[in-house]
Amino acid sequence: MARPTRKSAVALLLVAASLAVVALLYSLTKILPSAHIAPKDLEIGILTEHTSRDLDTHFSRLVQRLDERNQVRELSLADLVPPDSLATGRTLDELDVLLVLGSGHVADSNLYEIDQFLLRGGRAAFCLDGARLSSDRSESEIQRGNLFAFVSFYGATSEPDLVVDTENASTGHPESEGLYPFWPIGSEAANEASRRVMPGDRDVVFTWTSSVTSEADSIPGVTARALARSSAAAWSTTTFSDVRPDAAPEPASGLPGEVPRQRVGERPLAVAIEGSLESAFRGMPVIVEEEDGTVKLTRPTDRLSLGVATRVVVVGTSTMFEDSTLKVAPANLEFLTNIVGWLGQG
Repeated sequence: MARPTRKSAVALLLVAASLAVVALLYSLTKILPSAHIAPKDLEIGILTEHTSRDLDTHFSRLVQRLDERNQVRELSLADLVPPDSLATGRTLDELDVLLVLGSGHVADSNLYEIDQFLLRGGRAAFCLDGARLSSDRSESEIQRGNLFAFVSFYGATSEPDLVVDTENASTGHPESEGLYPFWPIGSEAANEASRRVMPGDRDVVFTWTSSVTSEADSIPGVTARALARSSAAAWSTTTFSDVRPDAAPEPASGLPGEVPRQRVGERPLAVAIEGSLESAFRGMPVIVEEEDGTVKLTRPTDRLSLGVATRVVVVGTSTMFEDSTLKVAPANLEFLTNIVGWLGQG
């Protein structure tokens, strides 16, 4: 048998070293799945003006975290203007990712600009609140606004319900830590997008959340995937429910005539939509509200009816990202940061 030459020995060592590096890199991607999903220097716009909250008072921790790697700015409704508008010099097309936090009414003309932004390939996350607390924080109430129907057109619906989860109660979080005992703790769904955005074994707490259902898979060219789910011990109850910690809503018993969604079982809490979306205004006029209060119907001649491939995320609550919640559920911040990174890819 021939003895190996010095050159062949060196070559073998180089091959072995290369294989070791590849194995190490593969191991790191398995251990740190979110380390490379948040590209730097994204332009992120956050809209809260349609609600009673603002970034400085309610979402300062979120802004601080996102601003570490990206350029973040607070949007006003005046920024939701056509790309060629000189009204503010700032338009949605300057953004990589749009975050809409909270529910409420947004003028038709503003929704139209969001719609066209998405069809041009813009990415967005809508964190809506199908339920809200009453002024005395004793019951959940229906949250109203036209954002629900608007977002639902793209294939994901924030339902007018409240998800409660008894498995959260069994985790032992004391009420003194600020956690309502029946808030769902999100679990990872069986898909790659969910694995990328869920922060490992840390608890992502969905405060006062609605379920998010989807029919996007029935839309040609569009797919839907759950990013987070409740436990199998959860159920969704209609709003106007008693939410005092000692008065958990009861699940349906399964008797005929009861609402099916009230039965015990997993509930999707966040959904990702991917594909080429149709315009929510396809074949419809856009209502423009004038400064004097009058309205007119317009049919833009340059509107897009079918867009290029994009990504949209719908979450059943925005309160999980408020400063007061992040104090007791810090992993929520990583969850939304990962969503922004996933939206900003590609």
